[in-house]
Amino acid sequence: MRTRILAALALIAAALIASCTSTEAGTPRASTTSSDTPTTSAPTTTATSGLPAYGAPKVQNPIEDARRFQDNPCSMLTTEQVRELFGEPLQGEARDGTTGPACNWRDGRGATLGILWASNFKQGLSPFYANRADTDFFEELPAIDGNPTVAYGGSDDRETGTCLVLVGVTDELVYQVGVGQSPSKIGNTDPCEVAHTIAGMTLDTMRGGA
Repeated sequence: MRTRILAALALIAAALIASCTSTEAGTPRASTTSSDTPTTSAPTTTATSGLPAYGAPKVQNPIEDARRFQDNPCSMLTTEQVRELFGEPLQGEARDGTTGPACNWRDGRGATLGILWASNFKQGLSPFYANRADTDFFEELPAIDGNPTVAYGGSDDRETGTCLVLVGVTDELVYQVGVGQSPSKIGNTDPCEVAHTIAGMTLDTMRGGA
């Protein structure tokens, strides 16, 4: 299962790289893809100009200064929020992801949560919309206080309790929330709804400056 989790966090890179190289308590485990190599091509978007593009929604309530949360993605959830999700105050494990800083949480029941920034690319949600036709699973979710969200993946893994959700911070900046439910929770709650709820928590934390 750990292989599936790590592979899921690489999916964001595939859409972004493709767009840059052509004319990527027992609630929260991330979904999967197997490689950083892009399998689709998308038109190039110029960083910070002409964004959003390809039908991506505009971020109506941007968080302009998210640098310290990019530098420390584990701080995007407070101790209280992590306790609410996992039933215990787990420590996040920070790491360098393919597209930017990342943080992972895991409990003893098999529930996992991963946050991954796409801070190495300045195109926001646009490349994901550009690759929409070539993405097996792509579902727009309700915006959260003006921040658009999208569930997506190399496949629809909701039946296995996993889901990835992209969150637009600005028109140029996006991060991914990947969750996987513990076995006892699979089938009881839509994992994309869980990921969407966690996305809202992270936005609350960043806006509150916690």
